[in-house]
Amino acid sequence: GQAAIFVYEGQVSAIHKEPGLFELRTANIPFWTTLTKFMQGFESEHKANIYFIRLTEFLSQKWGTKAPVKYDDPKYKFPVGLRANGNFSFRITNPTDFINNISSVRHAYTVSEARLAIVDRILTPLTDLLAESGFSYAEIDKNRVELSQVLREKLQEIFSTLGFELTDFRIE
Repeated sequence: GQAAIFVYEGQVSAIHKEPGLFELRTANIPFWTTLTKFMQGFESEHKANIYFIRLTEFLSQKWGTKAPVKYDDPKYKFPVGLRANGNFSFRITNPTDFINNISSVRHAYTVSEARLAIVDRILTPLTDLLAESGFSYAEIDKNRVELSQVLREKLQEIFSTLGFELTDFRIE
């Protein structure tokens, strides 16, 4: 359920998803580096870090619109302010993309921060989907499942580049 990611000089060098012992190679030579770095406060230019991430699914994360989505009702021909909320589940499927595009080299990146990164990217595809759907505001409730499935597919295209997979997405 976890992976160890070895980052050397700013690049993901290895991802270990199985338990075990692994040999790490760097350009540091312990004794020589100590002597040469004495005047630089023992700071090496060869940076190496190991990050641990959870690969199991993060269940039932809540989302909601921060403000009403402006929607022109196609049936009644008047503007409506719609709000939406629901929940989703996700997992990290590509640790390299996650490190490069989301967490960078931060020492900790919480589930709530990952949830916010996802929630902040929901509004635009949701607005586009409502405009393209052609449903009257009175018909949206009975089409929530269909809208959820279509929105999940649109969002998956966005999140796959960030290293995430949406395993479930629901409009409540």
